[in-house]
Amino acid sequence: MVRRDAIKARDEQAKLRNKSDHDRRHGTETLPPLIPGDVVLQKLDHEKSWGKPATVLRQCAPRSYEIRSERGQYRRNRRHLRLSSRQVLDMPTMINIPVPYPVPTQQSPVPETPSRRDADQPGLRSPEPPPTPGFPQRPPEAPNPGHQPSTPVIKTRSGRTVRPPSRFEE
Repeated sequence: MVRRDAIKARDEQAKLRNKSDHDRRHGTETLPPLIPGDVVLQKLDHEKSWGKPATVLRQCAPRSYEIRSERGQYRRNRRHLRLSSRQVLDMPTMINIPVPYPVPTQQSPVPETPSRRDADQPGLRSPEPPPTPGFPQRPPEAPNPGHQPSTPVIKTRSGRTVRPPSRFEE
């Protein structure tokens, strides 16, 4: 019987060594527990990206949580949940703050000119917004008369100036 006990002991040691090697190789880690009310993102194994936010309702088992999302109530394993940086689920996404002066928009490469049909119908033009009371208006910038570029400056969507290669210059 001594031999059988030694075999069982070596077998247990081999199992523990295999487990620790597997955990080290596959980067397993113990995930921190979630608290009811936490905002989490959910993703199942077959999905590519983390889904819409959900709220943790309760912990059902050591690694199982009940969550509520806008699509319903689910039970998910802890590995399918990731704690979100957002703390409140029903947070407004944008707040309207008055801007003291008009924000410049990016110019399109092709200048817009009203068509003849639009010029005949004044109702199709959009009126300019009224000035915001209480804020000083920026004076319109006058073009510099001494500097006139020979070719129009074209900018990309990201704001870089487009310059044709030197072989195309005249």
